[in-house]
Amino acid sequence: MKLLWKIDDKLISVLKAILADVVVTGIMLAILAFMLYKLRLTETVIRIGVILIYVIANFVAGFLIGKRMGNKKFLWGMLVGTCYFLILTIVAVIMDHSGMGGAGTFVTTLLICAGSGTVGGMVA
Repeated sequence: MKLLWKIDDKLISVLKAILADVVVTGIMLAILAFMLYKLRLTETVIRIGVILIYVIANFVAGFLIGKRMGNKKFLWGMLVGTCYFLILTIVAVIMDHSGMGGAGTFVTTLLICAGSGTVGGMVA
């Protein structure tokens, strides 16, 4: 029973970190959209902004899960970043039935999400 409680507690902690990841992403995307509307940003600036949003959101989530778990923080951060990437992929497939572009974009996004989550966990 005690082992089951620990598993449930860890799962809830991961889900909370992923929720924080999604909330931070939503807030930052709203800011980027407002900046796009007001400043007429170029496509290059928007792409850089989206990458920065991935990095910041996953860093925050990795940091939160690292603080919560205490040991093997970088692995927990990587897990949260990878889960976030999987959510992005599922949403992208549902929205446009093609995923996130080419294989290069797919792998790059995975590395950005998992890497920044890992760094966030390490810093925690």
